[in-house]
Amino acid sequence: MKHNVLAGAVTAVGCILGIPAFAQGSVTTVLAADWDTLDPHLTKSTHGFQMALALYDRVVALDADGTIVPYLATSWEARPDGVTLQIGEGATCADGTPVDAAIVAASMARYADPATNAPYRGRTFGTGAATVTHDDAAQTVTIALETPNSDLMLSLAMPWSSVVCPAGLAAPEGMQAEPQGSGPFTLTESRRGDTYVMKRRDDRGWGPSLGELTGSPPETLTVRVSANTTTTANLFVTGEANVVSITGKDIERLAAEPSVDRQDITLFGSDGLMFAHMPGRVTNEPLVRRALSHAVDREGFNRAFAFGYGTVLDTLTTPSMQCYDASVGANTPGYDLARAEELLIEAGFARNSDGQWERDGAPLTIRVIGYGSQNAGPEFLMESWRQFGIDASLVMGEFGSWFETLQAMTDWDASIFPYNSSIPSPSLFVAQITGAPKPAGPNYQGEENPRYAEAARAALAAGPEDRCALWAAAEQILLDEADTLPLVARNVATFTRGVSVQMISGTVYEPNALRLAN
Repeated sequence: MKHNVLAGAVTAVGCILGIPAFAQGSVTTVLAADWDTLDPHLTKSTHGFQMALALYDRVVALDADGTIVPYLATSWEARPDGVTLQIGEGATCADGTPVDAAIVAASMARYADPATNAPYRGRTFGTGAATVTHDDAAQTVTIALETPNSDLMLSLAMPWSSVVCPAGLAAPEGMQAEPQGSGPFTLTESRRGDTYVMKRRDDRGWGPSLGELTGSPPETLTVRVSANTTTTANLFVTGEANVVSITGKDIERLAAEPSVDRQDITLFGSDGLMFAHMPGRVTNEPLVRRALSHAVDREGFNRAFAFGYGTVLDTLTTPSMQCYDASVGANTPGYDLARAEELLIEAGFARNSDGQWERDGAPLTIRVIGYGSQNAGPEFLMESWRQFGIDASLVMGEFGSWFETLQAMTDWDASIFPYNSSIPSPSLFVAQITGAPKPAGPNYQGEENPRYAEAARAALAAGPEDRCALWAAAEQILLDEADTLPLVARNVATFTRGVSVQMISGTVYEPNALRLAN
């Protein structure tokens, strides 16, 4: 799926579309894990993004081809260091409060405030301060950036830039479980970790300019939670879900089902090997990281992790993203046990009489953490390193417990990390790899690579003609220093029955575009 982005000085003009009356009907979709929060500015996962898209509005949206289109903003004038948005009329919060320029500005100001600790603030507002002002008479909102950000407009179309209504701004802690938005649906039933039921707003007279859509919007949107891909596929087969996104071996089974439609999409960003860079962890040493990388057969990993349905890449950036450049991965470590052995010896390790690696009498110990939907991928890593003579152990859990361990930044050395998101720009890696470590920031690895951070800042500040070359240079730094090892780009097949769906990324869809066949 190719995404085109309006860059430079742009004026886009459109109208807030009226949405026709809907017929009776429902859509049931499935999340691979539960959401973390219903505060769109604070959610960190694609599961939270999907909920935000249904419950909140944004100032702009992405059409099916990735073009930025009007939503709450009917037009805009973008500059390298900011944008002025013309806010349309007619939208209301779920509690009836009209959405105007003042409300949009207040939401953006809260999102831009460093004190909010929004994990994806940097993707939208860049590395510097952001000032948000509005004009009541003109109904405009102006965002001024201290540091230019080439991804500003693209990020404003993302769920983390959703507009929060005044009730949410007044009591933000309540948005942990109760949304406060103006989106197409309202949450009517919530069973954590199981099922969420959302009712389409019968007063909905606005929405994004998504072109010609045929069919009727669903009256009810139900979201099920299923961490097991086969269970998700079974929900589709039995008719308990009519929209599912599937990876791995169940793709062929669903493709054989009668009366199904299928979309194939490669996720934005690879799943990669994340190393703990905290002081005191052996993976803080570049030689050790590179040796561990050379000891992984990524084709074998693909079979264990994605049942062979993934694509082994040498880059974190995937072909479906902007600025993809295959040549960046020329020096990515390949499977080479002899080279891995040389690197460990250079790092001061030696094999003992049992063939196990040790240094100064202490074994080389690696603690791997993983979660269920990574299938046998974590076990494959552990066994690969064990067979190479490393004392490797594995802790598996559900997504939530894995994420808590990752954030605690204590008892782990390596994990498979989903370096992917809904944004098709290389900037998606910045929030995960740079900045302050947890708990102060979203840097899960624990230590910033200053060379990468500087290169990423240059790419974010660049114009459209220079940004891709600068992003390539930034990613090259990560790969050359073995900060991470790209493993597999996951290929996702979305199956639908009686429903048309517009995918934003491999697993995230646009709720405004859901249509039931008439």
